[in-house]
Amino acid sequence: MKTPTTAVETTPFQVPADSILNTFVATDVLMKTIPTTTTDSKHVPTPADAILKNPFNTDAADPQDIASESEPPTPALHPTNEELRVARAEKRAGKRAEKHANAEDLKKQGDVLFSAEQYQEAYIPYLEATQVWPSNPTYWILLCTTYVKLEWYEEAAHSATRALTLEPKSSEARYLRGVARLEQKLLNAAKTDFETVLAHAPTHLPSQTSLSRTVAAIASSRTLGSHVLAPSIVDDVTKDLDFGYPHYPTGEDDALDVLDDDDGYSDSSDCLHVGNGVPCRFYNHAGCVRGAECAFSHAPDERSIRDELGKNVCTYFLLSSCKFGAHQCVYSHSTAYLPKKGWWTTEEKKDKIKAVMAIAEERKRVQNELEWQMRQLERERRAKGKGSAKKDGAKTQTQAPKDNEDTATGTTQKKKSKARHSKRKSKSKTKDKSTAVVLPDDKAAPEVKADNGVPSVPFTDYNLASPVVPRPDALEVEESTPLPY
Repeated sequence: MKTPTTAVETTPFQVPADSILNTFVATDVLMKTIPTTTTDSKHVPTPADAILKNPFNTDAADPQDIASESEPPTPALHPTNEELRVARAEKRAGKRAEKHANAEDLKKQGDVLFSAEQYQEAYIPYLEATQVWPSNPTYWILLCTTYVKLEWYEEAAHSATRALTLEPKSSEARYLRGVARLEQKLLNAAKTDFETVLAHAPTHLPSQTSLSRTVAAIASSRTLGSHVLAPSIVDDVTKDLDFGYPHYPTGEDDALDVLDDDDGYSDSSDCLHVGNGVPCRFYNHAGCVRGAECAFSHAPDERSIRDELGKNVCTYFLLSSCKFGAHQCVYSHSTAYLPKKGWWTTEEKKDKIKAVMAIAEERKRVQNELEWQMRQLERERRAKGKGSAKKDGAKTQTQAPKDNEDTATGTTQKKKSKARHSKRKSKSKTKDKSTAVVLPDDKAAPEVKADNGVPSVPFTDYNLASPVVPRPDALEVEESTPLPY
């Protein structure tokens, strides 16, 4: 039989005897099982050492603190700019390879349709391929060829020009543009393209044939038999245009600087984060911690160039004309990670960009001035409308008491309206009587009997407002009576 245990009464400041006894027993067991701490320099303190040193844990430190004292804290590692650049480059390379594979699939679809002479369906995958990989001149040439087959010569000339901006030495693209211009009756422009092709590829037979055809068309358009015709209006309007652009490069420095579709731009979340349209200062400098939740824009715009770190570099800074400075400008002023090719690499190209931007800014200024003038005219028109409305309201208020003299009963107005109505009615009756047609006695209207045998009153008051059908005997004319005509 077990004896019941009695609960030990304790005060807040007393420790039960049983807990003290259990603590000493646990300490004795621990000292027998764990070796005592030695003075060896290679020994690393453990939590058991802390328990042996102070079993009641009155002033001992946390075992984690003891371990941290033996090992120095590891500093937080932040990636450097070079590591970020390499990571972004690898990510862009993977996306570029995926996009190029999709574009090649679209090209193969177009080739199958083109070989089957289904040009109406073939141009669609070619067009989509140019949108997926816009920096590939081959796709633009294929699209141009399909447009020529469809006789869409204006679109063909545009596609050929896009191919030439990417590859100015392409004889095929320049020849196709010449064909499209020839079919549009742009003879001088077509002649320029064919001559350029033959200047660098003399054995290009299609260009030789097309050039002879173009020269004959130009000669026939200037003469009519033995008469010399006036210059064409088209030639007069287009005489100052540069039909040879993009020009055939004579050296490496003359080639166009065309960025690849992924150089500086991508479809990443930062590049597509437009926000409220205002550039984010923190993103372009030290970095934005809000990321996709930022209310400002992380995307590039017409006033900045995207570098390899994804930051937007100020265009005016590259032109040495930024008026805000590195600390106040919302864009980056660092050129360390800009692409290696671009207009910012030479002073000559910078001057060209300055001229283009000056023209664009002047046009924008004129447009803003015109919009301001239109707003001013709209304000004046609205002000005049409000003024006329106030005047009309004042007139109605002044005329109201005159028209309503007897506002209490309204009897005066009722009497006047009743008198006018009766007067108008009497005038209409007298007018009807004066215009009535009265037939002579011998031509009186026949007497009409009702169903009950009582003769009815003959109707002789004809109203001219209603159509009157004359009797047949009234239309009899003697044969001897000469006709008036």
